[in-house]
Amino acid sequence: MEQKSPKKILIIIISAICAIITVSIPYILGLIISSTFNIDNDTLYKATTILNAFVFPIFVVNLCIESTNTKKLSKIKPSEAFNEMVSIKELNTQTHLILQKLISNYKKAFVKVIIAYTFYALLLFLNGLNYHVFQKLSEDFTLNEMYFSSSMYALLFIVIVFTIVFIMFYYRLFTKNEKNDSKTLYPHIYELIENEFKKEGINKEFIINITEDCNLGIFEYKNKIGINISYILLKLFTDDELKSALYHEIAHYKNKDTEYLAEVHKYVRRLETLVPMRTNVFLAPNLGKVAVESEKLLYATNILFEYKADDLVLEKGLSSPYSDAIFKAFALEFAFENASYLDYYLFLGKNLKIDEESFSIKLNIIKSFYYKHLDFFLYSSKHYLSPILITHPTIKERLEKFNTGKEINTELANNTAYDEDIKKYISKSNEDFQNNIPVLNSFKNDYKDFNGKYLREKESLIKENFNEDKEELLSILQSSTDYADLDFTKDVAKKIIELDPNCIPAKYLLGVVLFKYELDSSCLPYLIDVQNDHSDYGNAANALLLEYYNYTGMKEEKDKLKEHTFEKLDLAFTQEIQYVYGEKLLPYENKEVIDRVVELAKKCDDILHIVAGTKKKKDLELNVFVFYIEYMKDEPSNFEPTISKIQTYLDSIGPNYRSYAFFIKQVHFRYRKPIFNIYDHKNK
Repeated sequence: MEQKSPKKILIIIISAICAIITVSIPYILGLIISSTFNIDNDTLYKATTILNAFVFPIFVVNLCIESTNTKKLSKIKPSEAFNEMVSIKELNTQTHLILQKLISNYKKAFVKVIIAYTFYALLLFLNGLNYHVFQKLSEDFTLNEMYFSSSMYALLFIVIVFTIVFIMFYYRLFTKNEKNDSKTLYPHIYELIENEFKKEGINKEFIINITEDCNLGIFEYKNKIGINISYILLKLFTDDELKSALYHEIAHYKNKDTEYLAEVHKYVRRLETLVPMRTNVFLAPNLGKVAVESEKLLYATNILFEYKADDLVLEKGLSSPYSDAIFKAFALEFAFENASYLDYYLFLGKNLKIDEESFSIKLNIIKSFYYKHLDFFLYSSKHYLSPILITHPTIKERLEKFNTGKEINTELANNTAYDEDIKKYISKSNEDFQNNIPVLNSFKNDYKDFNGKYLREKESLIKENFNEDKEELLSILQSSTDYADLDFTKDVAKKIIELDPNCIPAKYLLGVVLFKYELDSSCLPYLIDVQNDHSDYGNAANALLLEYYNYTGMKEEKDKLKEHTFEKLDLAFTQEIQYVYGEKLLPYENKEVIDRVVELAKKCDDILHIVAGTKKKKDLELNVFVFYIEYMKDEPSNFEPTISKIQTYLDSIGPNYRSYAFFIKQVHFRYRKPIFNIYDHKNK
């Protein structure tokens, strides 16, 4: 757990003091006015008492509204959600009308929150104003008791909730990030963007954020333009390619896409500030519904923004460099998401610092993946199919639109123009890295585990010619997958499948490695076998197959699979049993499984208790293992690999097993009986 610095503790204390003062102001103001004018008004007192009595009914009503919305959203099947988004896309030809609707929805939610704040502030004020009435009534015990029951509990409730709200508000206020002086911090990138902005007559102030992903994006915030640009693109794109990609983002600004989205996010940020820590139940019960509906609208209309932005790039005569840029971005993004970063993480674990060498290692991993699979990316760019839900034009559509009659320049640049800026970004990244003690410790422990326990297990397994039972092999398979030790992962998975041709986890992980890391068509038989399984693995394999068919242009196979995709997802949706922490369960009685889970858990001292139970719903059954994890520790917990191994073991038994971890020392009261509590760290 992250240790709070003295500075953070001081900020929390100051925030708490400011919050108490802020919440007290309406009440104190009422007291001052009451004392100054000696207010003793029976009508005012009765009105205040009635308003106080409404606090809890309002809370109950809001709770019911929020609960109803949550239940309605949770009951929407995947096919229904898909059809809704398709209908939005078909009806919408003017994206700005949709965005205006979005802004209107958030504005309404914001106004309702302000009304709620005003109501509760008014209550505090009126209770202070009735101070003299309270003094007078204190002589009569019956009336005094009535006043306390109708007022004081309501007041206490309001004060506690709003003290928490304002602590969060002041904490955010006092911990605002320093201003980003991009011109000083990243002068070379700044010059590039400034020149292109001037050509387009854009004279707005802008800020630059170098990012670690593989994208270039634009946004507006507080009357400034923001540019997010990946260091990968800065290093591997030519200046012409960067400029062409930048013009696509400029088009979003000129089309006012960023303006409307900035307005939406302005209200989102305000609501996040005013309604923290699940106080939406108390202040804005419809907020969750608004957020979900807004995401659907944005997701379904996004492609129209992209078409219009591409049109401007075409008009500017930038087809040739933009074609190269979009191809490279397409391939590099796949490489960024799927390359094995084992060497990079081992470097960080050993050296515990982010520097130019670490960035070079990561960049070389991405470049190596790109060139290794370049033929696949070229083939895919000419055959790519549209996904089921499309938010951007496909690489195939874009290359056809910007067809210049020339071959794509696939050679990655070695752009050194922005090296000084990237060095400053690396320095800042290392500073953040060094200040994050839990992350540092996590890298240190992972490095130690890899070079210690994992490599010993691997060496032993190879020496014994994989002569272990399936369960032990599954355990090390999970570890090798987590570390992205790919060749060994394939060897272990194949051995497991040799022992058990129907082992779903092994088939799935082998299919993932063959597809995502090697882009090899031999992944298909494994993923197809897993896809037929009625489990989470089956659904995940289904999604991977659709992705593979899209990349390779296998239209017939995709259409056939697509027909059953939502049927499969809907079936999984209707058959899924959700476990809620602390709910009533039946005892789980398979002693063989219990003993094996306990045996694996004993290797991790951070696991304090384990309870096991079964939840039944009609003909469905879910077997639940709940792990209680030690909360306060100086060193990061290593419970995750242990529970991951346990879940892998449970998956090998059947699809109806789930494991859950909670950072709570005390076992939930429902599970204190021996029939549930199968393991206690103190008695191991």
